[in-house]
Amino acid sequence: MIERYLLINYSKKKPKLALVLSFISILSILVLYEVWPRAITGTVIQTYGEIQGQIHLTPHLSVQFWLNDTLFATNREEIYRSRDKGLTWAKVAKIEKVNRSKIESFLNWISELNVMRPFSKPYPMPVRVLMDGTILAVSEGIYRGRLQEGQITKLKKVHSGPRSLLQGWDEDKEGNLYYGEYQLGNHSVTNLYWSHDLGKTWQVKNSFKTIETRHIHCVAYDLFQDLVWIATGDRDHESRILFSSDQGESFQELGAGSQDWRTVSLQFTEDAVFWGTDIPEAKNRLFQWSRINGNRKELLSVRNPFYYSSQDRNGIIYFSTGAEKPEFGGEKFAELWQITTNEPPKRLIKLPRGKLDYSGMIVFAQGTAPKGWVAFSPMNIEGHLSEAVVFHSN
Repeated sequence: MIERYLLINYSKKKPKLALVLSFISILSILVLYEVWPRAITGTVIQTYGEIQGQIHLTPHLSVQFWLNDTLFATNREEIYRSRDKGLTWAKVAKIEKVNRSKIESFLNWISELNVMRPFSKPYPMPVRVLMDGTILAVSEGIYRGRLQEGQITKLKKVHSGPRSLLQGWDEDKEGNLYYGEYQLGNHSVTNLYWSHDLGKTWQVKNSFKTIETRHIHCVAYDLFQDLVWIATGDRDHESRILFSSDQGESFQELGAGSQDWRTVSLQFTEDAVFWGTDIPEAKNRLFQWSRINGNRKELLSVRNPFYYSSQDRNGIIYFSTGAEKPEFGGEKFAELWQITTNEPPKRLIKLPRGKLDYSGMIVFAQGTAPKGWVAFSPMNIEGHLSEAVVFHSN
């Protein structure tokens, strides 16, 4: 009788015990997955999409900036440096965390768990590195530090609005820095900021009424003619490409008034200016404007908007298109295009958009890449989370 009671009682407890043990096992695996150190190391692969050859691939990194032959990238708040084009990486700095409310901090902590990576939106701070080793980053304010110090902290009493677009700032030949505001919601003016002391202090260089300029999409320095260019949007009357010969004090229009002048990225050669239109709901075109005769030439027409661009020391230009959210229509692919002199544009990659609720993008490292090299990171691309891709293009 006692044996029968013990057997029945044990049988009742056994499922509960198994459930508890299973929960503890799963929790242990998750904790180990979160705390286990991850080596940031590149590997060599031979194929990436349609690209063939020696390709350097590093998971968990977002490429940011080329300084000479050195490539910088970020993993959340950490900044890494590679001196061998993405084969090996060393952590060189860390960005101070943004101050948030307790609820925002908790939600951000959840989103940063390794197990949540496939479901969260990786949106790294845009980072650039100056010749003297100063590092600048932007996210709800401007952050500054030096490679030697290792800590990038938020500047006080400086612009504290939303981040710029990735190509929303640049540096001229005298070391002056320019930063364009990209604000959402209601605001009366859109500002162009500048710094003449390596980013220590910033002032408003120029202001545009919101009724004519809602966003500054792009700030780009033109070394060939010593000009500062900006591109604005979004509606027809807000879409303009402007240039300044007096360090942003005043601007002249290259063109305005239609979606042909709506862009988020500009590239320059000695003889021409290049841009691709950013129209999510319609067909987009890649243009070349001649400095010699002032003619505008269409190089390429595609359905999806052109997002980001890059150039190497050979003057080879790269533009990427983005796969917008389904409500905008368009193709479900992001593409990478190569532009060379006297040849038609060549598509190097066509990658399918991922399933997360934001656009699929190919984001380039800024600065000037070494001859023949390209560095980019995919965002919301099927089968690819944030990763650094570095390859030599023929």
